[in-house]
Amino acid sequence: MPTHKTVQKQNPLSPGQMKDLSTTVVGSIPNDYPYDYAQYWAGKKGKLQKRIREVLLEPFSQDVEPIIQEWERFYLKWFGMETDFSSLIIPEIHEDIIRPILIAPGVSENLCVKQMRAREIKVSLYRDDLTMKHNDRTAENGPYAIRVRDVREADETLKNLSAIQLKEKNISGETLLERLIHGMKFFDETGLWLDEKNWTLCCGSRNPDGAVPGVRLGGGGVRVDYCSTDNAYDGLRAREVVS
Repeated sequence: MPTHKTVQKQNPLSPGQMKDLSTTVVGSIPNDYPYDYAQYWAGKKGKLQKRIREVLLEPFSQDVEPIIQEWERFYLKWFGMETDFSSLIIPEIHEDIIRPILIAPGVSENLCVKQMRAREIKVSLYRDDLTMKHNDRTAENGPYAIRVRDVREADETLKNLSAIQLKEKNISGETLLERLIHGMKFFDETGLWLDEKNWTLCCGSRNPDGAVPGVRLGGGGVRVDYCSTDNAYDGLRAREVVS
């Protein structure tokens, strides 16, 4: 399995540095480079760009291979799924937003509920079908990763902010699926559930009627409910996402 890296954000390179690097990359092509080889890479420009980028970032990268392996084990354990995150790019750490959440294709909100109940975990729902009308992010075209704060209770800094207000502030929050997976992974690691005292406002999702789902610990298990897009109070808090 290839090594995966994530890189911390730095100041952008200057025009002079861009020119020097471009000259170096072009100069690395041998004068006697075979025509067939050149044709191959001409048809694989995305792959070539990825290889060059990996080389340029290698000395400054943080190894995230353990994260990849950990999440592949999680999906195998909880869903019986063989997942492949080999081409996944994990977002860089942004201040205290450090916890990675990896979402695999084929996993849904309803499947999460099914798998939790199969382990005799109580799940209380406001309606039987948790299929969302809209999600800010989906794995329909392949797996993806986000980062959130590594806290048990949803972000205190986002209390008293409705889904409408969060959108006005350009703050992205967890979808319902991301929150369910987050909670299952946290439970798998600690034996505890997220949000013992407060609700996570899943502002990245919308119900079929346009309402916003929320999740917390309640009734001896996981509780999923909803609120309007303008609901805001101290115990209703989003979880900020970096993607």
